[in-house]
Amino acid sequence: MGKRKNVPVAAEVGVDAEAPPSRKKQMSTKEVMAYAFGLFGFQIVVGFMSSYQASFINHFFGLGAAAYAIVGIIILVSKLASAIADPFIGTLIDRTNNKRGKLKPFIIYSIAPLALFTILIFAPFKGLKGIDESVLYFYVFIMYFFWCIAMTVGDIPSQAMSAVITTDNTERASVISLANTMKTVGLVMPAVIMPIVTLFIPEGAHFLQGKFNTTEYFVGAIACVVIGLGCFALIPALNKERVPYHAEKVGLKEMGRALKENKYLLLIFLSYIFGFGRMGAIAIPTQTAGALIGTEAQSAIVGLSTAIGGMVSMIITPKLVKKYNEKRTFIGFSIFHFIMSAICIIVSFSIGYEGWKIYLAYVLLFFRALGCGAYYIVPLLMLADAVDYYEVKTGKRTEGIAYSINSFAIKITMAMAAAVALGLVAAGGYSNTNTVIEGGKEIIAASRQTQNW
Repeated sequence: MGKRKNVPVAAEVGVDAEAPPSRKKQMSTKEVMAYAFGLFGFQIVVGFMSSYQASFINHFFGLGAAAYAIVGIIILVSKLASAIADPFIGTLIDRTNNKRGKLKPFIIYSIAPLALFTILIFAPFKGLKGIDESVLYFYVFIMYFFWCIAMTVGDIPSQAMSAVITTDNTERASVISLANTMKTVGLVMPAVIMPIVTLFIPEGAHFLQGKFNTTEYFVGAIACVVIGLGCFALIPALNKERVPYHAEKVGLKEMGRALKENKYLLLIFLSYIFGFGRMGAIAIPTQTAGALIGTEAQSAIVGLSTAIGGMVSMIITPKLVKKYNEKRTFIGFSIFHFIMSAICIIVSFSIGYEGWKIYLAYVLLFFRALGCGAYYIVPLLMLADAVDYYEVKTGKRTEGIAYSINSFAIKITMAMAAAVALGLVAAGGYSNTNTVIEGGKEIIAASRQTQNW
């Protein structure tokens, strides 16, 4: 039934058990970097969609602030609808018997459709202008729904690779830490790529000034697809699936059983669902930059302090896990994150964001982001252990099921976060079509009330 022998399994004695020391590293430096840069590339595409989809729709179709709330609902419904596919993809992975492995083929299958739908969503088709808004939103829903399906086909197996690329738990923790640090960098990379794109497109944002035009969004999508999916292809090209497996005859009932009987998997699922608010900022970096600075093109500057803080946090998280275990590390980081979030809100509401005060906000956001590392690292460390635990318990090796449940949880998390965050943007009255000329430059006009929202 796919049970492996002579493999150290931390979960056999609990996820907090220390792995035996590795006699020899199984992964070469090239493999480690291929996996890290592969996830980095995948997140470039995900980050571009999360950061710019709502702004592109608002800009291209000339819609008002209410469009952000509607787009948030579309994202929520699309992700929930596509999440239905997660169990089927997970069980399909575990039934796979392919000479390349059971995970790498699905990564390969996902690349072309993910590239296609990313570009289509940002394509400025002239025929879409002037059509009825209900038809427009239906079009956006269909495009985004199929994008979510393509994203899932690539996301589940690429995440699950962390459980099979090495049988050594210490090496696995190190690889997961590096890969997730690179994932964070990948998420913010679109904010770096877009200003560079503007250097080559006339009548646009002109690096960090003004507003993006439709051509810049379109070219930016192509650039992120080429760079991101080019890196993503490194995973099936260079990584190996080292954990032995057999194709498992699993179905949807097995998924329900796994979630019910695998306590570690259930804890991971609940940690994502109840922690959805942490992901809200990822959905609105361009709107945040527009409201606070006056130009959405400077979203990289707004996100830089958070990105640096998050990377530092993810680097130190594995060391703290080794010293204090997953449970204490996760709870400690969560308390710290709550305290720093409260300080950020109180200080910003009290003094505002004008002039030098925006730099104080950046410093506070850096310390707030230091509390995020465990949220991204610990569940993935536990997830790999949860796969081992379930194998010891049942004799079945089911990465597909475990990581599809994880993908399902993340989709719900991101959907709720985007809907709430974009709803707040709409409630604050923000619109990138509301501009004024200041100092000879066109900037977005946002009231203090909008900034606070």
